[in-house]
Amino acid sequence: MFEFYPTERQFRVMHEDTTTDWKRISAGIPQRSVLGPISYLLYITDIPSNNYSMTAMFAFDTAIMTTDEDHQTATGWLQSTSFQTGQ
Repeated sequence: MFEFYPTERQFRVMHEDTTTDWKRISAGIPQRSVLGPISYLLYITDIPSNNYSMTAMFAFDTAIMTTDEDHQTATGWLQSTSFQTGQ
């Protein structure tokens, strides 16, 4: 479906007087693309929800968070959620 997107995209970060080197982007959909918002909606509708994790979204950024007194339990929940999303 997305094979027609450019594969040699690059980015760099500029902050005040400093600019990083160019880096290749190996995933994602270009900004300002027609299919960008549609593909994002398809992506977020599959994110599972449960009593152990919370999903926070802003623009096109998504974070899945969890907390527990035992870090191994919290890690297990995140890995389980990550497995369910296919990431």
